[in-house]
Amino acid sequence: MMRCPRCCISFTGDLDRCALCGAPLEGAPDPSPFPCVPIQRQSKRARRILGVATLGTLIVWTVICCAARIPWTYGVAAAAALLVGYLVTRNLMVHAPNALRAVKRVCLAVMACALIWFAATGSPVASSWAIPAISWAAILFDMVLWAVFGSRLVAEYGKYLLYDIVFGALPPLLILTGTVAWPALSWSCAAAAVAMLAALLLVNRRAVGEEARKLFSA
Repeated sequence: MMRCPRCCISFTGDLDRCALCGAPLEGAPDPSPFPCVPIQRQSKRARRILGVATLGTLIVWTVICCAARIPWTYGVAAAAALLVGYLVTRNLMVHAPNALRAVKRVCLAVMACALIWFAATGSPVASSWAIPAISWAAILFDMVLWAVFGSRLVAEYGKYLLYDIVFGALPPLLILTGTVAWPALSWSCAAAAVAMLAALLLVNRRAVGEEARKLFSA
């Protein structure tokens, strides 16, 4: 059993420093009575990466709004949606990491609503900004989660990654409808989806292949 010489407290498990004061522990470690949950131990790192990615996205979106002269109401609405997504994802990372599956389902539901909105109204706002922005946000969060959880994310949430890649390649097709005001956003979204697919195939080819077979097999 490990013991802190400063706090005079004993610890079980694979620890090398005191959880209270940070001092090096003395003694021999005992097996921990609790199962190891590595995804929770990476929560702090995940929150940091998520925050940096969200801030970077807000900066890029601000530059795009200024360059393309997007109405400020659209810009503020998209930024607010991104912040809400950040807060929800961060809360789930802290309190319920295993609920990431629910987050991905929410993203798919939001995308489905945007597609229904466009199919029903033909709104250029949906095809030019809403659908590409949702796809960009989904791909960005996938990249963040993959950087943190690695192969485990592909093994457990692979089908959601493939869904996001397919939806990411969708915005350029909407250009054919003639309703897209700024094609650059749609093309950049498709490029990000292709880059993510290429990276997954390069690093986790076997896991992606297995997930694709499970997803598309009869």
